[in-house]
Amino acid sequence: MGPREYAVLALLLTGAKSLVVLHQGWATAWDAQHFQRIAALGYRDPADYAFPPLFPLLTALLSKTAGCDAVAASIIVANFFSYLTPLVVGGLYGFKTALFLALFPTYVLYTTAPYAEGVALFFASAALLYAERRPALSSTFFALAVLAKYQMALALPAFVKTWRLRHYLPPAAAVSAVALWHTAALGSPLAYFEIQRQIWGAAPATPLQQAQWILEGWLTAQSWTLFGQRLEPWMWLARNWAIATFFLAGAVSLRGLHRRYALVQILPHLFTVGTPAISAPRFMLAAFPALSPYARRVSPSLYIPAALALTAFVARWHFEAFFA
Repeated sequence: MGPREYAVLALLLTGAKSLVVLHQGWATAWDAQHFQRIAALGYRDPADYAFPPLFPLLTALLSKTAGCDAVAASIIVANFFSYLTPLVVGGLYGFKTALFLALFPTYVLYTTAPYAEGVALFFASAALLYAERRPALSSTFFALAVLAKYQMALALPAFVKTWRLRHYLPPAAAVSAVALWHTAALGSPLAYFEIQRQIWGAAPATPLQQAQWILEGWLTAQSWTLFGQRLEPWMWLARNWAIATFFLAGAVSLRGLHRRYALVQILPHLFTVGTPAISAPRFMLAAFPALSPYARRVSPSLYIPAALALTAFVARWHFEAFFA
């Protein structure tokens, strides 16, 4: 991807981000406030330990260095990485895929609002970029991705044909460090899973049980509205199925490491209940290689306006109700 192509991409991404920042409270809604509180005050509440440390650590470092508050620092960190990730993805799959990702509605939303997605996707894409050429560097990048978003650890088996055993040491060290930290703070190396169960109702389930939970669970039973109309439970289920089908179809069109990586980031989210089931559209961003087959086939002249329209819709859903 050349400088001119990246300039066009960055300009379009900036325009798409404006559709997010139009909404009141965009900078502190939902999980953003948890990351900001951790950056400002540290891990004080047991629920804080559900949030990985790298994003709040970078936020805290910037806040102290630049003399700004945690909200401003979190916005800067999240958006800085949102512009870096397409550069790496362009090196992996070319300009069209980088553009497809940059304007993908959930990418725009969750890398403009201060979430950890931008940081995690940058390091995960860098791990894929260097997986074969420099596996030691790749595994180090992947360890950082895990520390930005624990979900990334799901993809460790995908590298089995690419890395040697020693290359698993950095990710294994990251996972072990988190387990020891949680043991020291909360008394169990599995505290993360217990927090997810107790607070967000996360539990293993079949896809059928997940569908039943979405249709009958406490979250979708609330009076969520969008454009003045109540969001019915079936709408959440249809949304989940559409996004899962979209990513799965793209993933199976890939080959080798990239196919394995995408599939192991998608499939586990079909087997859970609780709030993580509702958050599947955000979590499936980790399967970004699955966007590449679509990018090769869809004309940018068609994709760009469609993506911007969907971004406006998804952003409104997220800030009026809850999207993912």
